[in-house]
Amino acid sequence: MLKGYAKTVVVRDGTRVTLRPLVKEDEAKLKDFFATIPLEDRWYLKEDVSDPRVIEGWVQGIDYGRVVPIVAEAQGEIVADATLHRRPFGASRHVGEIRVVVSPRYRGMGLGTWMALDILNLAMETGVEKVIAELIAEEQAPVIDGLRRLGFVEEARVADYARDPQGKPHDLVIMARTFYPDWGTF
Repeated sequence: MLKGYAKTVVVRDGTRVTLRPLVKEDEAKLKDFFATIPLEDRWYLKEDVSDPRVIEGWVQGIDYGRVVPIVAEAQGEIVADATLHRRPFGASRHVGEIRVVVSPRYRGMGLGTWMALDILNLAMETGVEKVIAELIAEEQAPVIDGLRRLGFVEEARVADYARDPQGKPHDLVIMARTFYPDWGTF
């Protein structure tokens, strides 16, 4: 499943970035990366990445069968993190969930798109037939637009699902991209 790594991509400013699976030795780098993410962005993540125990749990408990974590590294630093979450059993085992976080310094340079494409290829390689993404409508509008360009469609919207740090409600948007087993890779 993780054949072909490390991969090098070039972002819009010409910087070469390496995409590779997260390994246990990345714990300090991953903590440093998430420390660069502003509170207003971390607020909408599913876990409190400012808690070192969360990151420690991720890297010490790597299980590529459940979560495939891919990091982007530039000049010795992790600058983005993308994950494919899968369920090994049950009615939704054909569905994966994508999550991508990009350093503010690397936003608007195409890195998020590279990461999403890489995760989508991994999803197809592992037999995932549908990939979903959960986003906060107003707060993550650029990400929603980017996923639309990659063929995702809005399949559901839950009104007032999330509240920002000031207590203002925001809608949850559930986007999906469906694949078919005989498509191959991008």
